[in-house]
Amino acid sequence: MNKEFEKFINDFTPKLQYCKTAPQVIDLVDRYTFNHPCLYYASGHLCCFMDAPEISLKLLRKAISFGTILPNDYWDTQSSDCIGSSVVDLFTYFKIQQNETATKLIILGYSYLSNCIEIIGNNAFESFENRGRLFDMSGKSTYIISDALHTLSQIKIVYSIPDYLDASHGYMTHGFYNAANNVYKRASYLHEYLEDITVAGKSANIYSLEEIAEIGRQRHKELYLSFKKDVVNSKYNISKHELDNLFDSIQ
Repeated sequence: MNKEFEKFINDFTPKLQYCKTAPQVIDLVDRYTFNHPCLYYASGHLCCFMDAPEISLKLLRKAISFGTILPNDYWDTQSSDCIGSSVVDLFTYFKIQQNETATKLIILGYSYLSNCIEIIGNNAFESFENRGRLFDMSGKSTYIISDALHTLSQIKIVYSIPDYLDASHGYMTHGFYNAANNVYKRASYLHEYLEDITVAGKSANIYSLEEIAEIGRQRHKELYLSFKKDVVNSKYNISKHELDNLFDSIQ
């Protein structure tokens, strides 16, 4: 984290926490000349809970736009988290039409979060949680996640469990006990949900929570590696026109 970015985070984050309405968020964003995906992700994420979908979409789109063309300044940096997390919010809180652009965006979002985890490991607890959300079954556009990431819908929560568990460990280490407890409970719930499902050739209820998590971690490694080279080599780049069309189609 460079000094300019660290200064921005330390100044912006507490001010954002005081915002109670979407117009207050926009007013705060407009005061900053620091053009960065994390500015727009943090603001857009908050607006997702303020019943302000148009404002949230505008901010999330801006954050995502920093990462749709590779190479760029954010891949292989901690800022990968902000781009990937913006994609997760988009597919969690909004209904997205299934098409080639949506598929590419899911792959990019997954890869950005995995890239952040690759860089900072266990300290990427927010990336772990948001990557877990991408595979969870609670989002409005969950029906297209499986196709994009080549995972069977009933098995994709095997990818969520290790991410929630690792996020819990990270939150706990950094003193965020409520967040740690929430994601641990979600991991445990999903583990119980696997009762009647076969994983790695065995009934899932044979595995402990940690054993399932280890299977999921290995699958994440393989899935990320299957995308990483093509992502870096621009295979999944999204043009401005393609991104505009995707956002224009959101209901």
